[in-house]
Amino acid sequence: MANEEDEGKGIYEQFFEDGQRQFEVAYERGMLHGVLRRWDEDGQLLYEATHVDGVLQGPYRRWYPSGELFEESAYQDGKLHGDYVQYSEEGDVLVEMEFDAGEPVFDEATLAAMEADDD
Repeated sequence: MANEEDEGKGIYEQFFEDGQRQFEVAYERGMLHGVLRRWDEDGQLLYEATHVDGVLQGPYRRWYPSGELFEESAYQDGKLHGDYVQYSEEGDVLVEMEFDAGEPVFDEATLAAMEADDD
């Protein structure tokens, strides 16, 4: 018999018809708590995100179906926080930004260029 602390705690997994893992998530107290992962039908990891008490918290990564990294970032309290990088399928950096509590952080040169575009 499970005690109250164990209720709503565990690993949930979902599988494709062929038995290949599709989805895995850890949870506690009925909320996402730990790493959530999703794969495609070929077994390629598509994304990985960390949750704490149901909120995105920590590293977040997504991959192209080819296996090449698509984007990597981090979350704090459910908002983008820190470096965000998006890559082409060839591995070239397409977008590189910094976020603070969900808001983009711009350096002085970028702000000046944005203001010039508004004129």
